[in-house]
Amino acid sequence: MKIQYPERGQPLDIDYLYQMARSINELNDKLASSKTLSSIYNGTAQQSLTTNQIRFYSTIKNLTINSVTANKVEDLTVNFDTLFTNRPVVTATVANNNTSSVGTNAIVSIKSITTSSVQFNILFLKAGSVDININIVAIGT
Repeated sequence: MKIQYPERGQPLDIDYLYQMARSINELNDKLASSKTLSSIYNGTAQQSLTTNQIRFYSTIKNLTINSVTANKVEDLTVNFDTLFTNRPVVTATVANNNTSSVGTNAIVSIKSITTSSVQFNILFLKAGSVDININIVAIGT
C-alpha cells in the first residue's frame, strides 16, 4: 500500500502513523516469506538457498600482450577474495579492449575450479597484439 505524503504543516495523526507502520510490516512480511532465492548445485545435489547463504565474486583480469602467435595458449589463475564452501559456478568471458581482431578471436576455457580459485586458458586464433579483459563471475555457497 502506498502511503500519501503529508501536506506541509499538517499535524501527524494516529491514522497516518498506523498506515506507515502497516506498510513497513507488510514489507517485512513479504521479505521474510521470500526466503528462497534460488537453487544451486553444491557438488552432489541441488539445494535451495536463502539470500544470506549465497556468495558472489566478480573481477576483471586484464591481459595485454604486444605480440601473440596464432594458436598460442595463455594460462591464467584468479584467486577469490573469500573461500566458497563448495565449488562455485564460474563464468569467464572475453571482452576486446581495442579494434584488433586478435582479441575478438580469443577463446577462454575454464580448466579447473576450486573453492578458492579458477584456472583457465585463453586460445588466440590469430597473431598480433592483444588487449583484452577476462570477465569472471563466481556464484556459490
